[in-house]
Amino acid sequence: MFPQLANDLRGSALISRVHVRLCKLANKADDMHNKVENIDNKVEDIHKYLVRSKRSATLLPSEAAVRQEIPLKPEVFYGRDDFVQDITRLLLQEETSRVCILGPGGMGKTSVSLAVVESPLIEERFPGGNLVWVPCIEATSAALLLEIVYIQLQVPGDKQVTLEKIISELDASKQPRLILLDNFETPWNAPGGSQKQVGDILCKLAMLSHVAMLVTMRGRSPPCDKAQP
Repeated sequence: MFPQLANDLRGSALISRVHVRLCKLANKADDMHNKVENIDNKVEDIHKYLVRSKRSATLLPSEAAVRQEIPLKPEVFYGRDDFVQDITRLLLQEETSRVCILGPGGMGKTSVSLAVVESPLIEERFPGGNLVWVPCIEATSAALLLEIVYIQLQVPGDKQVTLEKIISELDASKQPRLILLDNFETPWNAPGGSQKQVGDILCKLAMLSHVAMLVTMRGRSPPCDKAQP
């Protein structure tokens, strides 16, 4: 009996030591996994930063981006006709032609704006190329915002993107123009302290009296006092 007990005790002690070692190995494996995961995340962050930096530095519209066509409003669109008509009336008058649609994501801000630009009165006031759609979802800096506006406006000439060239292109004709800045929260809330630059761009565009502006963005406050909530 006693020898068997001794064997059992030795076996139990061995199992305990093996268990402790296995736990240590498991902990080391977890640590290595976490370190590798952190490295992967850092590499991905560096890659994203380099892509953004390269794009911001080169600013070559013909290579960095392609002009996007404005999408159609959703086929199912009910219950917001009064809202669309109110915005349309504001955009048709110079003194109220700076409109910002605010609210949380998913509430239909873009859908409303697309319904506005498809309304007969807006199409009559801003025919053909006089409507400029600017999708801001990828404008993660003031420089990228300028680039997207430049592309969508189809500014002729060399590839050097400047706000002055954009303003000059818009001011070349006094025909009424409408700029739709969709998802403007992306450049407005971009990291790196570029909000003032983005605000300056918006305000300078808003200074052109013949250019109406419709902005959609997440939030409760318009980006500058030139936009009417």
